[in-house]
Amino acid sequence: MVDHVRRAVVVVLTALAFIVAPQVASATFSDPESPALAVSTASLTEPANVAVTGSCGGGVLSRGITVSVNGFAGNDYAGATFAYTLYRGTGSSVADTETTSSRTVTLTAPNQFLGSGTFRVTIQPRLASWTGPTFTRTFTC
Repeated sequence: MVDHVRRAVVVVLTALAFIVAPQVASATFSDPESPALAVSTASLTEPANVAVTGSCGGGVLSRGITVSVNGFAGNDYAGATFAYTLYRGTGSSVADTETTSSRTVTLTAPNQFLGSGTFRVTIQPRLASWTGPTFTRTFTC
């Protein structure tokens, strides 16, 4: 009989230990404080309402262009830059390129004898190592 009582007491004490121990170890925050630094996300988008003009140069056997970007909307983040590239032809032949935080830039493809009369300008937003969708405009001279 003593053995049964001893086992019952051990079971009751073990059960009480599982019930009381977590309450003793619980913690609460009594002095909430607002964070010192606010964090948000950035979403790079394709430049919108782009004011871009092209001025063709050269003659019948020679082609060139000066492209001016005079502003656009979107991507108003501190530290954002824009990669401007002017391509000659429809391929990947780069005539001029510039990366800057400015929204105004002038790119030039000098006259080239028997050069292509097709030019493409692209604007790609960048923020640190992230890149956004690219704006593209094609000019034919």
